[in-house]
Amino acid sequence: MDLDCTRQLRNKFGGCTAVGILCIGSFTLLSYAFVLASHRLNSTVYINPAKISNGGNVVYDITNGHLIKNRTKITQPPPGTQMGQQQIDKILSVLPRNGNLLVWGLGNDSPFWHDSTDGKVAFIEESGTPWFAKITSKYPFLNALEVKYSTHLVQSLERYSHYRSLWHELNVSDQLPASVKDTAWDVIIVDAPAGFKPGNAGRYQSIFTSAFLAEVGTHIFVDDYERKVEYEMSNQILGTPVEVTRRPMTFINSNVQAHFIVTEECKRNILNV
Repeated sequence: MDLDCTRQLRNKFGGCTAVGILCIGSFTLLSYAFVLASHRLNSTVYINPAKISNGGNVVYDITNGHLIKNRTKITQPPPGTQMGQQQIDKILSVLPRNGNLLVWGLGNDSPFWHDSTDGKVAFIEESGTPWFAKITSKYPFLNALEVKYSTHLVQSLERYSHYRSLWHELNVSDQLPASVKDTAWDVIIVDAPAGFKPGNAGRYQSIFTSAFLAEVGTHIFVDDYERKVEYEMSNQILGTPVEVTRRPMTFINSNVQAHFIVTEECKRNILNV
């Protein structure tokens, strides 16, 4: 009888123990999943309360925003990059290893351009847009600046395409720090501000200011060159492109990129407006 009672008790409490372990394990997994889910912010995941991982290749101390772990450089443009590979290759072919790169525009491909050279890289985005806050919080290592534009896509075309004497109004360099104005830029990419609907500013000021900041020999790439404003203002301000590259027609919105090299004549025209 004693042995039978012992077996019954063992089976009874042994079964409870197994169920208990199973319950505890399930609760632990659910708690872990909840913690991960509750700490997601802008596609980033907290490694611990003081550190944040971005894309698996960089860790920041969120208490002061400083880089605390070396980044793995991005060597390929991310999926969804609007610029075609041939257009990207054209830019990289003239960008020295230690070259300085200025980019008008800010996006998910900005880390790629940031890593494309060991030289200085700066990005200029339209002031006051939610996009600026989103990208800079996601990629806090970017040197990103804001400027305010005063032009209007449709209304400004008549004014600035016909009256060269008014071009000085297009210069936004006074909104930029000395670190940008005093840098010898090897390559400048004009891919902003937006210029695809009437309410946009258009690229009048980014094209003119690029020429103003450039030196003789600087390579300037104007994206969306097939559009009227980009075509008219680039040709008048920068001259004739040395090369035009079309993104493959497999893309829904196939666009054109124009490559200009700043000449002495171009600089004289800019400085004399």
